Amino acid sequence: MLLKKHLWLATLLLGLLLTTACNDDEEPGIPEIVATWNFNSLDFDIKINDKPLIDFLINDLDYPPSEAAVLEAFLKGSIESELPLNNSTITFTNDGKYEVKENGTVQDSGTYELNAAKTILKLTSGGITDEVEVLELNQTRLVIKFSEVENDDITDDGIPEKVQVDVTVRFTK
Repeated sequence: MLLKKHLWLATLLLGLLLTTACNDDEEPGIPEIVATWNFNSLDFDIKINDKPLIDFLINDLDYPPSEAAVLEAFLKGSIESELPLNNSTITFTNDGKYEVKENGTVQDSGTYELNAAKTILKLTSGGITDEVEVLELNQTRLVIKFSEVENDDITDDGIPEKVQVDVTVRFTK
């Protein structure tokens, strides 16, 4: 009777281990990134000389706070309109290739590399490699962040300002 009870308990524990240890969503050997990801949302942050845009407008360009807020909204709206990501997908294949589509039309393609820690994604297209930071990667979400930094003389004083735009893009399966 005691042996039967232990056998039943061992069978139950083995069953629990097998059902919780296996993940049916991912085949062995296929990285989580291999899939077609649908654009979900984006946000971005603009800094000038390492200051938030609104602070730069108020403190360095002497805009009143209300006008600075309007100008900031306009600039962010302009940038967002330049990033037509609605109805966009990015597909990563198991052979190291990717393809970006907008409304079903291919906009970009190339190869990709995801580092072992799954924190840096390198995208190469047309001989140019871009690195993006992977903030989240799981069975249903991919969140990446990339930065663009330029020097531009915004104040017309002969000294270029450092303009940094950080974009965070969220995708879902």
